[in-house]
Amino acid sequence: LGRSLKESCWSLDSHQKKNGIIYQFISTLKTWDSAREYCREYHTDMAMIESSAENAEVYSVKPALAQVWIGLYRVPWTWSDNSEYSFKNWLPLQPDNFLFNQFCVVENALHQWNDEPCALEFPFICQKGDSSLKFIANRRQQYVCVVYYTLT
Repeated sequence: LGRSLKESCWSLDSHQKKNGIIYQFISTLKTWDSAREYCREYHTDMAMIESSAENAEVYSVKPALAQVWIGLYRVPWTWSDNSEYSFKNWLPLQPDNFLFNQFCVVENALHQWNDEPCALEFPFICQKGDSSLKFIANRRQQYVCVVYYTLT
């Protein structure tokens, strides 16, 4: 397969590859827990943002007005893989744990974070680590992009 096919595969709106991490926007509405299960089954985990550059990458893969789940939750605040978080991009006066039930985090249309009840349903961002591209032909003999990953 030619080089242009690979380039068009990587230019899909839902993917962004930087520093070995690929972020993908998933438009299906899910609770935070269901989104984490989905990301762990089909990707590596939910998006874990550790810098302003990574926050910009996550922002670039989602539709402009979308609020999306990211992998931050309160136990205290930690990423979905239980790693500590240091980079913060909260909306002013957030997190506020309004009504004492906001334990999960969305990135909003302004690309800032807000705590929300985990039972709400939002689209979400998954991430993957190292990858290699493979192309397969579907039944109509059209090539589609398939990304295979090796977990490290």
